[in-house]
Amino acid sequence: MIISHLMFKHHERRDRESNEQWVFIRLFFALKRKEEDDFLEELEQARVNPVSFKQLFTASLGVETLLIAAIREDLIRALDRMIQLGADTTKDVVSPVKEACILGHWRSLEILLKSKELDLNSAAPLTFVVEFFGYKDDYEKCFEIWLNHPTIDINQQDKRNNTALFYSVKYNNALELLNRGAYIGVRNKFDQLSNPKIDAKGLENYFNSCIKTDDTKPRSTRDNNFEIEFDFKNLVHPPRTESITDVKTLIENFSESNDLKHLTMHPLITGFLSFKWNQLAWFFVAHFSSCALFAVITVLYILGYYNYHEPNTLKDKMSLYIFLFTIYNAAREISQLKFLKSMENYLGWLLAVSMMLILSDVGSDTWRRIFAATSILLIAIEIFLLFGLLRIRYFYAHYVMLKTVTWNFLKSFSLYAIIPLAFSLSFFILLHEPLKESTKGETNDDKADGDFNTFPNIGLSIIKTLMMSTGEFDTASINFKTNAFSYIIFMTFVFIVPIVLLNLLNGLAVSDTQTIKSQDELTTFLSLAQLIAQHEGVFNIRKFMERFMFRAGIFIFKKAQSDCRIIVMPNDNNQIIIPCLRDHGEPHRCRRMDSKTVRFALEPR
Repeated sequence: MIISHLMFKHHERRDRESNEQWVFIRLFFALKRKEEDDFLEELEQARVNPVSFKQLFTASLGVETLLIAAIREDLIRALDRMIQLGADTTKDVVSPVKEACILGHWRSLEILLKSKELDLNSAAPLTFVVEFFGYKDDYEKCFEIWLNHPTIDINQQDKRNNTALFYSVKYNNALELLNRGAYIGVRNKFDQLSNPKIDAKGLENYFNSCIKTDDTKPRSTRDNNFEIEFDFKNLVHPPRTESITDVKTLIENFSESNDLKHLTMHPLITGFLSFKWNQLAWFFVAHFSSCALFAVITVLYILGYYNYHEPNTLKDKMSLYIFLFTIYNAAREISQLKFLKSMENYLGWLLAVSMMLILSDVGSDTWRRIFAATSILLIAIEIFLLFGLLRIRYFYAHYVMLKTVTWNFLKSFSLYAIIPLAFSLSFFILLHEPLKESTKGETNDDKADGDFNTFPNIGLSIIKTLMMSTGEFDTASINFKTNAFSYIIFMTFVFIVPIVLLNLLNGLAVSDTQTIKSQDELTTFLSLAQLIAQHEGVFNIRKFMERFMFRAGIFIFKKAQSDCRIIVMPNDNNQIIIPCLRDHGEPHRCRRMDSKTVRFALEPR
């Protein structure tokens, strides 16, 4: 009896499931045949059973649910009715919004956008619309729908980290995205910027439109209420993108393009850098002052107290300050290592290690001298690098010259290094003599000079050859008589290395110097952008600092993405007013804008 009852229940459940599958198949193929009226009628009949009715919207044939089938056939009445009856637009295997955008079905897109539960940015549907923009007019209609939607993130990124602006360049509709606040500094996974081939004239005109003045007043007016408005909405890093705010990358990209190079000095770009520097200057000045004090105290400590082991109050105070600054410098390098993996980072780490070794007072006398000498050199390099980042064109130009010439010299010399190495081995083979014991009456200095000039081993031969490359031949001390062929090798060396190779390297250095001098203003702004990115990276490492930094003016636009404007008062000492930041109900006022930027902004364009 029990077995018969269970079998009956089993057959009943199987019949019910078969019936539900049959209903789904009828509805599905009604959509595929575009028989919308039949679909709606069958759908109303299926509502008799509420439990099985809800399962119809989750059932699928492959990855295609009834909702996706309606979108692919662009049956808007069927789509609208299913959404009204509770079809979930967020849990399909295929994103409904993305499917509508890929197919260009703007009518279906309008129906879907009525749902308040949709996540409009997770699948980056706007990028698909712009990517297929030129294929048919339906994509243009989808593009207009997205632009007019109030909650769309214009900077949404696809799987390759491309934004809609990256694809828009092909169809010349980038300006519409820029007007909606598209960020122009996003890099994709292939290290390409979002503006690789953007129209230079159109971008310049757009930048001009981001700088506004009161047209009812002449630009030369003396009215204290005369205002210049800068809108930085395309330069402010959007919160959803993964890369850090790095205007330096944008300026470098512009400077490498012949068409966009002149835009690096546009007042919108220079004004943005000047504004951000005004908010960060206090931190840089504090850091520079502490580094200078650290350098003085450390040098005095090494010269006066490093080998002094007696208790001393002043020595203890100096040791404490050096220790605290070393910890601060190490923490700073840790924060920067995520953003700027440069030689400066590694030099900072090396300085921190050497200072800890000095404070630990470990090692033999020889090693202690090495630690002390290394620390003084690293401190000098650190101070020089900080001087180079000061906003003084003379300092920075020479800093860039030294850095560029040194790096290019090392790269070029590494290419030709095999030539001096080959000559050093040749000299060793032809002229080397074994080291001899000191004879009576011969001083250690005479012995050392004699050993050095006889190429006694490969190591000293390489050092001697490098010294000869600079012109320090000391020919009279070299015994060429041991092998007559050595004269030919020596003359060949003199012609190739000191005359040809060094003059070639000097010519490259002069060329680099002239290039830097001709672009000193651009390199100054690149330095400023790098400094801003570096310090913003430090402040970005901890979210608990954001509130303080927001009030300090560093992340002003991070929480005010819709309003990225500042107002400059040219007749009130170029004072900056920030409308999105309020102090007791009034717009926040901060430091002044760079006078050169204000003058360029007032020029007619």
